Amino acid sequence: TRPPSADERAQLVKFYESQRARFASGELKAADFAGPGDGDATDRAAWTALARALLNLDELVTKG
Repeated sequence: TRPPSADERAQLVKFYESQRARFASGELKAADFAGPGDGDATDRAAWTALARALLNLDELVTKG
């Protein structure tokens, strides 16, 4: 529930940009990763990769 620090935000931006570059270069298949949808598959795939990374953080996971 806390906002990210400036360093955390910078790391997330760097991760997004690196993933977008991988999808744009064809290293990874954006359409396969992002699935069907509107808009640029490269952008959607990079956002999907970032969302998956965030959802897997220990801070986000509720442990029982």
